Amino acid sequence: MSSGKILFAGLPTGPDVQNLIDTLGMPNEGDHIPYADVEAVLGLTRKSDPHRWASVTGAWKRRVEREANVILKAVMRSYAPPTSPPAPIARRCLPRRPERVTTSRTRGPSSSSPRPRPPGG
Repeated sequence: MSSGKILFAGLPTGPDVQNLIDTLGMPNEGDHIPYADVEAVLGLTRKSDPHRWASVTGAWKRRVEREANVILKAVMRSYAPPTSPPAPIARRCLPRRPERVTTSRTRGPSSSSPRPRPPGG
């Protein structure tokens, strides 16, 4: 029996994220990190392995946000913190819809009378 962990979801992103932080450092406001720099550190391109790229860069962006309080966004083939804080989202208040007026459409003399049963049934 081995004492190693079994990974069901693929390769862990932690070592690659740590490599990005060690090589590129923690970004500050105003820094631009081109995709080419990230590709060089990871040793893969966005197009050669897009799923791995998305997994590692997503984990890296979450860690930078958690530890350095910097939000990284993709801007013109690079990662950069936004220059200004995002504008608050205004909620659009719409008037309530008027309630539907339903009319009963009846066939025959009355809609409340039960239907007659067929003979023998």
